[in-house]
Amino acid sequence: MTDGTTSSADGIIDELIGTYRELNLRVRPLSESVLAADRDGTSLRTIVQGMRDRELLFAQSLKERTTAFAPATEVTQPPVTGLETDEDSTAMLISQFGTARGTTLSTLKALPAEAWSASGNDGRTLDAAVRELISQDRDAVNQIVSLLTP
Repeated sequence: MTDGTTSSADGIIDELIGTYRELNLRVRPLSESVLAADRDGTSLRTIVQGMRDRELLFAQSLKERTTAFAPATEVTQPPVTGLETDEDSTAMLISQFGTARGTTLSTLKALPAEAWSASGNDGRTLDAAVRELISQDRDAVNQIVSLLTP
């Protein structure tokens, strides 16, 4: 990797790690009743569940992209790792998010520089797809912060 690519990839990796830290610092300590409470038509738990589902989808599509495996149909539902249920606590959702994010991070760290600029089946570069994920993370964390602010 060139210095510019390395620092850019490092910044992206740091942001992906930062999201998981934010969830652990801001959300994990709260009681399940606070997390499940309706706030302006949503709950903190619902936001975290959406983040977990997006990350599961992203990790799966990243694996497929980097192993040149293309599914027969477009993946729109998060893959089931065998652990997810509707009754999972928010702490469990955060843990599941962290596991999927760990998969994403280890895959991204192992990629050569040229993989970041390669286009996938959707026509987007990996760099663009990761930046979109980071943007979605930021939006979700901002929504969490907004709901926690009195």
